[in-house]
Amino acid sequence: MRAARCHAVGGPVVVEEIPDPDGQVPVDVHYAAVNFADVLVIEGTYQVKAEPPFTPGSEFAGVVAESGHGFEKGERVFGSVFVGAFAERVAVRAASLYRIPDTIPTRRAAAFGVSHATAYNALTLIGRLQEGAGGGAGRGQRGRSRGRRTGRAARGGGGRRGLHRGEAGGLSGTGRP
Repeated sequence: MRAARCHAVGGPVVVEEIPDPDGQVPVDVHYAAVNFADVLVIEGTYQVKAEPPFTPGSEFAGVVAESGHGFEKGERVFGSVFVGAFAERVAVRAASLYRIPDTIPTRRAAAFGVSHATAYNALTLIGRLQEGAGGGAGRGQRGRSRGRRTGRAARGGGGRRGLHRGEAGGLSGTGRP
């Protein structure tokens, strides 16, 4: 299978053929999310070090390649690993996998394992957001978790403000208000 590989701290990252990975549940990766933490792991500056050579990438979504451990071949799943997601196949513990609801596109589910979980924890644990709370951030997070498009506030280069429908959703903008 093909995989992105890092043979030395700091890179470069190259695509090469490697053997299929060993693990409980093999998943054919259709999408992998790229996170800042992945860059830090490649640079060797993340708090946990990956020993080269390794396949970077922590979030993925795809389909189960072989039935077992409570999953059926062909089921759409997402999950996260420390490294290994930037490959055509990843093999993970069954406890690291989650089924993708029918209402969620596979490409969106690739960011659920780390990115969405981080946003959810920030909103609920740190921000103490509760179900039914008002405000755009709460509605946006709940909407994204249900596979909906959400509004995104932005300020254009000409200084005009506007509300735009975004594929990724969330509150973000350009420039300062």
